[in-house]
Amino acid sequence: MAEIDVHDLTYTYPLMQQPALRGIHLSIEKGELLAVIGANGSGKSTLCYALSGLIPHFFRGNMSGTVLIAGQDTQKCPLGVLMQTIGVTLQNPASQLSGVRYTVYEEVAFGLENLGIDPSKMPERIERALGLVGLSGLEGRSPYHLSGGQQQRLALACALAMQPKALVLDEPTAMLDPLGGQAIIDAIKALNQEGATVVIAENRLEWIAEFASRVVVLSQGEIIFDGSPQNILTAPELPRLGVGWTRFTQAAYRGRERGLWPQDRPLPVSLAQATAGFRQVVMERKMAHGLQNGLPTDRADFARSVVDQPTNVDVRLTDVHFTYRDGVRALQNVSLRIDAGEQIAVVGQNGSGKTTLARTLNALLRPQQGEVWVGNRCTALYTTAKLARWIAYMFQNPDEQLFQRTLWDEVAFGPRNLGYPAERIYSLVEKALAAVGLLEEKRANPRDLGFSGRKRAALACALAMDTPILALDEPTAGLDAMETEMLSNVLRQLREQRRTILVITHDIDFVAENLPRLVLLHNGHILLEGGTRNTLAATDEWMASGLHPPHMVRLGNALGLAKTYLTPEEFVDDLSARG
Repeated sequence: MAEIDVHDLTYTYPLMQQPALRGIHLSIEKGELLAVIGANGSGKSTLCYALSGLIPHFFRGNMSGTVLIAGQDTQKCPLGVLMQTIGVTLQNPASQLSGVRYTVYEEVAFGLENLGIDPSKMPERIERALGLVGLSGLEGRSPYHLSGGQQQRLALACALAMQPKALVLDEPTAMLDPLGGQAIIDAIKALNQEGATVVIAENRLEWIAEFASRVVVLSQGEIIFDGSPQNILTAPELPRLGVGWTRFTQAAYRGRERGLWPQDRPLPVSLAQATAGFRQVVMERKMAHGLQNGLPTDRADFARSVVDQPTNVDVRLTDVHFTYRDGVRALQNVSLRIDAGEQIAVVGQNGSGKTTLARTLNALLRPQQGEVWVGNRCTALYTTAKLARWIAYMFQNPDEQLFQRTLWDEVAFGPRNLGYPAERIYSLVEKALAAVGLLEEKRANPRDLGFSGRKRAALACALAMDTPILALDEPTAGLDAMETEMLSNVLRQLREQRRTILVITHDIDFVAENLPRLVLLHNGHILLEGGTRNTLAATDEWMASGLHPPHMVRLGNALGLAKTYLTPEEFVDDLSARG
């Protein structure tokens, strides 16, 4: 018998006309590691809810068909009993915190207490779970003093401690830095090798290529592809479906058009496959030029930083220190200049101080030492409400930001409070909603949107403020390929308007492809700062920070090339030019 067996499942949310899932047939064998992919809105999260029993016990709606978990019918078996068999993590980790426990240790113990586990056996389970997700040493920290990524790890630890036979994970790495995400994937793989069945909804295709044994593609609530990662992740339909390809697949597809990738060679989905496939081309070009390392170039953008010297300073942090009440030193001696009109990324591991830095800009947090200036205004002398006229802030967790009954009123709230005239408010709201692809949803309750929809709603709120500065905290988390491209277009438009943008993110590939300047934080300090290409070339510092460079940088390094490539197009164009 399959570990999870789904037969003719159709589900419609309350008050909705169209089903979120349609006629799903899916059998998942014991020990499988199944990845579920699809554009946001395709039904991934809904399928996770159904496979975990949250549908029909938490989400009511209209369900037909059957879902069996270890032989138990989810419609007949109580949710508390199902939770002893299957562990669940949701897309937004903050929604899984109990709210009744004061420490990380107690939070993980909460589920075990509800299962009636022998107290003498709890410490071993809790310590193992925290160790697997990399939270050892934070047992005494408040769950609400963790970063978003650390909360995501905590949610997974809570599920792992219950030692379920199967795991259903909805984007468990969305808020994690690359190294932290890889650690989680490694933990999931280890549990899978021990016999646990795993279903994981995930947008990071490069990771799926490395760990999944099987991939299912959803579109409009239906399964349209089901097979091996190699076959599914190179399907020509994926870009059209809003899923996209891995960057290695993109590079090889473009290379095939230029004669750099044989027509009869399968497209790669992983770094190893791309390296093997492009190695012969690179060797031929090196031999042609008599080189041992690298390829010659006369392209100026490879030789210089993409950042000009600062002129008119718009934001300045000088010797900023911030320590939380529980003693965590989030920022130490941070000094940073951001020019008017610059677009800059701040990256680093979870807990490195990124969100803390962003929140000092609008006085949500006030440094114990040092100064923060926005233009000619020292933020110590202004309230957050006053600073809102100059800087808009998008929260990492959209649920901390959304509260109005309709999406239109949500986006209009900021400009209304700034006292803009009605005509300007209408124009700003309509343009912001159109920019993020939510204009048709303007009368919906923002809480009824999916996670990525709420993320885009939060972005629209920031855009509609029409401020000279925007601080965006993890704007790509939970977005699919099409939505990420939408965000790239928004940044391009803001660049044309000379708006100053600070992006806090773990998405290093997005940084490489979209943001010209980069700050790398590590343990509350600035470890690196400068033009994105030059900064990504600093291999030793990246290793010290515990982060992986972008996938195309890793491909260039694996091939022994001296250049730092930021996009698949750039990589292929340069190889082709040196033929």
